[in-house]
Amino acid sequence: MSGSSATYILPGRHQPPHFDHLRLISAALEHVPTDLYIGLIVSPPPRGEPDTHLEREARLHHTLDRAPFSFDLRRRLLEAAFAEHLDLAARSRLRIIALPRPELDFELVEAIFPGPRVWIIPELGEAFDEMKARFFAERGDRVMRIAGSSEVSGQTVRALIEAEAWTPLETHAPRSVIQLIREDRARRKKS
Repeated sequence: MSGSSATYILPGRHQPPHFDHLRLISAALEHVPTDLYIGLIVSPPPRGEPDTHLEREARLHHTLDRAPFSFDLRRRLLEAAFAEHLDLAARSRLRIIALPRPELDFELVEAIFPGPRVWIIPELGEAFDEMKARFFAERGDRVMRIAGSSEVSGQTVRALIEAEAWTPLETHAPRSVIQLIREDRARRKKS
């Protein structure tokens, strides 16, 4: 499989985007010869019992407390973070797309991305990432592991947002992301 004819996809929740996400995306761009699709995972409500260990784990990652932001807000947050932290050449290679949870509807994923796919999965030593990498490889797709950073915890970021601790949050997330979240929260409080 030729690397340049493949579609490169980095799936993730980005709830919300933070500095570790930006470091991973920047590192991925160094290894990807074409555009990079940022697949923002969208998750349907659970139905019945999970069929696999991966699905059970994915459900834990997509509870409302761990995935509070809509696709549209996450897209806008990522675009703002890219504008703040990436140069024009890097930004021009990024494509943001809503991506269904692959373990629930891989046929739909194949319809969205026909042909050879390369999944970018961070190398953090986390069991969930290992399950995702194995899942994609078992379906015949290539998996590219990129060294990631775990300096920022999404849980910490969400807790700081909930507490409206905006100044400490600046060490974890771009200012543009924080500003959009603040505006979104203010708008929701008014309605």
